[in-house]
Amino acid sequence: MAQAKKQQTIKELAEETALKFFIPVGLVAGFIGYVYNSGHNPLPVLGLHSIGFPIIVAAILVTFIFFAYGYLKSLAVESNKTIQQIATPKNCFDTFALSLPHALLAAVVSGLFIVVLNYAFKGLTLDPLSSSFILGLAAAIIVYLVITLAMSVTIEAVTAVVISFLLVGVLASMLATDNENWWQVNFSYLGTFESGVTKIFNATLVITSLVMLVLVNFLFDSVKEKITEDKRVKSKNFQRVKRLFIIAAISLGGVGLFSYSRSPLFHDLSAMVLAICFGVMMVSMRLFLPIFPKAFYTISYIIAFAMVFGWVFLLNGINYINLTAFELLAAVFCGIWIGLFLRNISLFAKETS
Repeated sequence: MAQAKKQQTIKELAEETALKFFIPVGLVAGFIGYVYNSGHNPLPVLGLHSIGFPIIVAAILVTFIFFAYGYLKSLAVESNKTIQQIATPKNCFDTFALSLPHALLAAVVSGLFIVVLNYAFKGLTLDPLSSSFILGLAAAIIVYLVITLAMSVTIEAVTAVVISFLLVGVLASMLATDNENWWQVNFSYLGTFESGVTKIFNATLVITSLVMLVLVNFLFDSVKEKITEDKRVKSKNFQRVKRLFIIAAISLGGVGLFSYSRSPLFHDLSAMVLAICFGVMMVSMRLFLPIFPKAFYTISYIIAFAMVFGWVFLLNGINYINLTAFELLAAVFCGIWIGLFLRNISLFAKETS
């Protein structure tokens, strides 16, 4: 009952905080946009001085700043402290790791909206005053949504951000690469200098890695008490699963940080450690956390077998698939397994609460 009351209080505070910043942020953004575009009339939808460019910039800045503020404020409320008191290095790292992908996703969504607007209203031009009004309204809506989201972060929401950001970054790399036949090499090619998208691809992996580290701590800290209360689970095994996830997240970052062009040895080593971590978790989860339905462990074994079969037989045995196809299948299988794991561990924690 007390927990429900606290959550309700945070939701009410989030609404109050979002409304408090709604008009000021809109006015400030509109004024800055007017100053930026003054002297350029009429303004098209796309371009450096346009209707759309200031909206995309505002989406990035407003989302990053106010997601960080909202998230820290929610932590402060939960611990009955001030933002200054809870601004520890760990909390600051978590805040940065969560704010950055949200800001970049906001830029992508805003960019898509601007492109659609450009196609829907071909030839549309506005004066600086009208453009600044649209910018101010967009910034106000964004800050409202961002604060309410940041102050009620959930495991499901963070997971959705991780998957969405990774998909957007990888797809953008595929579409923007200079070599249309990149898929005949492997996924790592997108991170090489020859691809033309090395910064986009590698940055996507590194940022995803940072968010995964936050997700791991967020998830395991929230369910630790419930799971370790179960007599079937040993505390050291619970910690082993957490460490494996942390190593996997760091390894994913290593794949992006050490591009194949610059450090092929560390790149391959990071990829190998990433694969080993997921393989070990899939085949050993029944030993580490024997609390899930039997079907989950069966699916884990099947996925692990499928990945080994694909590597040994389909790729290196009869050459039925190429390396890119195997990497794509492995990524899909691992994504499915992570989704099932998160779903089952969340359900167990809720059922025992």
